[in-house]
Amino acid sequence: MRLLLLIAAALLLPVAYGQVYQDCSGRNLTVQSCSVYEDRVKVRFHSTMPSRPEQLSYRFSTSQGTTLHYGTSVSPDIADVGLKAIRGSEYELTFWTSQTLAVVHLSDPQCTQATYKSASADCLLSAAAFPLEGTVCGNLPSVQARVRCRLYVIEPPQLDTPEECRVLAPTSRAGCVTFHRELLPCLGDDTAESLRCARSVIAPGDIAAEAAACNVSGAASCLPALRDKAYRMTRFRLLLLRHQARSLLSRGVTEELVVDFISNLEVRMQAFNSVSTAAEKVNIITQVKQLWEEFLYNAEPQVLQHEGRQP
Repeated sequence: MRLLLLIAAALLLPVAYGQVYQDCSGRNLTVQSCSVYEDRVKVRFHSTMPSRPEQLSYRFSTSQGTTLHYGTSVSPDIADVGLKAIRGSEYELTFWTSQTLAVVHLSDPQCTQATYKSASADCLLSAAAFPLEGTVCGNLPSVQARVRCRLYVIEPPQLDTPEECRVLAPTSRAGCVTFHRELLPCLGDDTAESLRCARSVIAPGDIAAEAAACNVSGAASCLPALRDKAYRMTRFRLLLLRHQARSLLSRGVTEELVVDFISNLEVRMQAFNSVSTAAEKVNIITQVKQLWEEFLYNAEPQVLQHEGRQP
């Protein structure tokens, strides 16, 4: 019964805002440079596209005739990735690769076919060395400071320990980080597709049906695995809310409001992992639902003003 209660409570978590844009006709995407020094690559580009820079598609043609990818999928030959905002709408991507690059090609997969935009540039040898970006946000002293930093600096999971994992003992932290790495590709603006992707990773079956069958059979041995699936799906839904709140920056929601919501959400995620009973976890889910509703209430007039409509 407690497991079913938790599953039902997880379904009460609010759905996300939905895809932000589809029409890219008025947007700009320009590659300013692609520099190569030994096995290091640095790409500078300007983007006012709908997606945030980590959601763009990056393709690199090599002199060997192959193609490397970064974005929704990452080629094994790309490592030590750093992606950060320089100023305004200018960004810098750095990474290591053993391949010899010839051309970089950027595009936004969210754009409709009629408004498809892309940008390309040759990758040229650099006379001067440049460093790869190390961890930037993880060493900042507070949750708020780290959350604010991550709005503009996108660090690889192996460099930046997720907030909910930071408070765990080393033995538990590794599993928490792995959870984030496995589910990072599932985070997107299409809520239904994101949840479908997460279920394929966490729980390919029907958790509610399995829980009901388990309760009927009375076999206690089936409970731990089901409980773990339910907890992991709930945690993913919390990650999805964080992703959606961050995406609203491009719709005019202020940095202050987004940072405040995500910081409060991160604290609730840590609490969700620390409490032991289903009733305590349900209480935290209820708190998150209230936080999200308050966030949307305050964000709506900012979105309307940004879109030229009075609230």
